[in-house]
Amino acid sequence: MNIKWHGLSAFSLKHKDIKILTDPHLANIDAAKVGANIVLTSDDTEIKGKDFQQFNWPGEYESQNVSIQIIPFEGKNILLFEIDGVKFCHLGSLNENPTSEILEKIGGVDVLLVPIGNKEKMMDHKGAIDVIEQIEPKCVIPMNYKSEKYGEDLGTNEAFLRELGLKEVEEHENYSFKDFAVDKTEYVVLKARD
Repeated sequence: MNIKWHGLSAFSLKHKDIKILTDPHLANIDAAKVGANIVLTSDDTEIKGKDFQQFNWPGEYESQNVSIQIIPFEGKNILLFEIDGVKFCHLGSLNENPTSEILEKIGGVDVLLVPIGNKEKMMDHKGAIDVIEQIEPKCVIPMNYKSEKYGEDLGTNEAFLRELGLKEVEEHENYSFKDFAVDKTEYVVLKARD
């Protein structure tokens, strides 16, 4: 299972013959070019194309052995999907911490994709840390922050990492999931890629 970050809240996740793409419209990613089978969006944007299934509306779905749940919150979508026993939670561009009711719906999470951008547009790094402490995922991947290509008006990931007390975190082109640590949360920083 391998994940790449395309910038902002756009990720592609590949596992065997399944490729999931999140929020491609925000990073101008062509879902067909990436070879996506499943496209998930944290808003109601319709992605044009015919070689994939798109899910952008609240509800529970199943596609290609991937369980998908989209939870509405404050006009945005929280994306939950489980593939081969690994549960992902993509918080999109949330600008408020999820309520206890929403956190209960989210449940246990292996990988949390969390916005750390800026307080005016979305959750900042301090809000993200609060959510991480509430959800207690096994792995955290920050998103929606300034990269070489996107987010001029967003904060950087350095403040987030500094607040966590992490001095050196290797930046990966992509990341392959292995067994998760039992006693601590793993933090993974990805480099934005086309």
